[in-house]
Amino acid sequence: MIRDIQKSWIMDGLHVSVLDRQALHELTAKDERASNESKTRNNFPTPMSKPIKVIASALILFLLAFLFLVETIPPRGLTATRLTVTKRRILQYGHLHNKLPLTLAELPARPGYDNETTDAWQRPLDYRSDESGAVTLRSLGADKLPGGEGDNRDMTGVFMSRDAQNRWQEELAEWKRDPVRP
Repeated sequence: MIRDIQKSWIMDGLHVSVLDRQALHELTAKDERASNESKTRNNFPTPMSKPIKVIASALILFLLAFLFLVETIPPRGLTATRLTVTKRRILQYGHLHNKLPLTLAELPARPGYDNETTDAWQRPLDYRSDESGAVTLRSLGADKLPGGEGDNRDMTGVFMSRDAQNRWQEELAEWKRDPVRP
């Protein structure tokens, strides 16, 4: 608005060297108010707009993460994890009861862990133990047949439930036969 007034005075041949300070202040304030009103109408800022933008952004990020992360654990990886957690639960049971469980259904749950005793294809893990204390956990893979390649390959893990002094192994005991390695 000030520029318009100055332009019109110069165009009329008037030379403006000093504007009244009060008039300049009023014109500047009015110009700023008009500019802010224009921004408010055009950009829709409201007191709630920033929190709404943050919530909307978080929701979009959550949905994108959900789309990319769901079902990203390969079936063999899930089965390997379940075999390891089951091994730990068997050893935990041995420490508590001074014997191996007869079935996997007897195992105590581990809070915060996947306590399923099935493979990635929802079939029960095969559980066996012998008189030496060796425990075998097995999944027959996707095809439910012995042998196979890829997802059909068997996963068999063997561990000793007791050490050389006949004490129960710790939960993190090594596999005698690792189910991940053929």
